[in-house]
Amino acid sequence: TFWVQFKAVEDDTAVLPPAVAALSVSQVSAEGGSVRSDGTVKSTLYNVGDLSTNGGSQVFASFDISGIPAGATITEVRVDFSDFDMLDDPFGDLGCLRAYPQNYGSMDAGDYVGGSVVGAIARWCTSAELQTIAADPDFKSAMQSQLGGSRFQIRLHFNDTLSDNDNTGDMVRFGTLKLHVTYELP
Repeated sequence: TFWVQFKAVEDDTAVLPPAVAALSVSQVSAEGGSVRSDGTVKSTLYNVGDLSTNGGSQVFASFDISGIPAGATITEVRVDFSDFDMLDDPFGDLGCLRAYPQNYGSMDAGDYVGGSVVGAIARWCTSAELQTIAADPDFKSAMQSQLGGSRFQIRLHFNDTLSDNDNTGDMVRFGTLKLHVTYELP
C-alpha cells in the first residue's frame, strides 16, 4: 500500500520543487586522444604515461554538454574513468594521475603541457582509485562554469614525473571516459 499525505496551505500559490534531470556523457572521440611530448598527436589513442623512449603522453578528452541547459544547476558529477588497462606500473613509477580543465578546442601538438602544473580538479594515485566511480565536487564546479557552451574539455597527465627513464612504457590506456551528471532546472 502506498500513502500520500497532503498538507493544506493558506494561500493558493504552490511552489514546485526544481526539476531534476540526469545525463551521462562520454568523450567525443573525434575531438580527443593523446599528445606526446615530442609533438606526436594520436587522435585514436587515449593513452597517458611515459613511452619506451622515455617521453610523455597526455590524454585530451572533450565531452558534449550541450544537452544541459545553460540555466541549470549541476548537483553532482560522477566520474567514471573505469574503462582502462595498464602497461607496466604507471602509478608506481610516475605518481598520481591528475585531471585539469583545458579548453583546447581542436587537439594539436601545442596542447601538450610540460612540467609540474597546479589547478588539478581530480587526482588518482592507484588503479583502484581510478576504477572507482565517484562523485567529484571539483569536476562539478569546473563543468558548471562551462554551461552555456557545448563542450567540457580536460587534460589528463601524470604530474609528478614525465618518465622514470627505464625505457619501458608505463601507461594507462583508456577506453570510454564517462561523466554522469545530475542537474536541477529552476
